[in-house]
Amino acid sequence: MVRIERATQLPAPPDEVFAAFHTRAGRLALGRGYVEEVEIEGEGEGALIRIYTHGHIGRGCVVERTERFDVVNRELEILMIDNGGFAPVADYRARVRVYPAGSDACVV
Repeated sequence: MVRIERATQLPAPPDEVFAAFHTRAGRLALGRGYVEEVEIEGEGEGALIRIYTHGHIGRGCVVERTERFDVVNRELEILMIDNGGFAPVADYRARVRVYPAGSDACVV
């Protein structure tokens, strides 16, 4: 298994950045240019996320499941459960944690 880790500081409030990873509006913004629609079924752990793509990566639907969701610590873990038969990756697991870094900044 390949493991990639990256951290970056952002000039934005931590709660706002964390919301970008688990809300429909946030996921649409993060996927601008290749994500046409996002549907989230359920809330928190166990929620299913359907990401409908278009554009340069092709038209299809990737399905993810939220494995861990901790609002207090701003931690999220998502597992791809269906690559739609077109995505060039399979069986990925994404882990995100957002740390405060001052009054209006954070580290992801």
